Amino acid sequence: MDSITLARSLQDKDTSRSALRAIELAKARVPVEDLAAKHTELRRSGSSLRGKCPVHGGDNPTAFVVAPEEGKFYCHACGEGGDVVSLYARLEGHDNMKTAAAFLLLEFGFEPPQRPQAWFGKQERQRPVRTFIEQRVFHNRRRMVYRMVFKDRVAAVEDLFGPEEARAAYEDFWELTEDVVKMMEERTMGRRR
Repeated sequence: MDSITLARSLQDKDTSRSALRAIELAKARVPVEDLAAKHTELRRSGSSLRGKCPVHGGDNPTAFVVAPEEGKFYCHACGEGGDVVSLYARLEGHDNMKTAAAFLLLEFGFEPPQRPQAWFGKQERQRPVRTFIEQRVFHNRRRMVYRMVFKDRVAAVEDLFGPEEARAAYEDFWELTEDVVKMMEERTMGRRR
């Protein structure tokens, strides 16, 4: 699988069937003890395995417990626990479980599930509609910023200097709204990451 195909299959953050399929496939194919053993030395303790916690890097050699039959892990020192996908996500710094599951599968030599080719065709057909909607949303945001910030200033210019100066002020302020809205969108996107 090439990186472009993988990136396209991972581009959305969702809980769709494909995301759940990737997560369930990773849980079924990759034993939690195999992943944990790559990051810490494990010793058998009854039906479980114990070692130092790779999540918080602790020193206690029995705090981190892996239960192979259940496919779960738990650290008694830091309180982290979960399945193989959540362990991989914590160790590798993934926020998205679907992405973590796909990269976990790749690391252990398995192919992550792919979206059907029809899905890509549908996305391509819908692109013009999405582009139109994004343009209208952007334009409406510009109008909102203009009304909230600049409308009264243009009216003041018209009262003081007349309609020609007001028209020039309107055009200048309208151009500013584009930069203001772009800045607002960048800040909003920064918070979502």
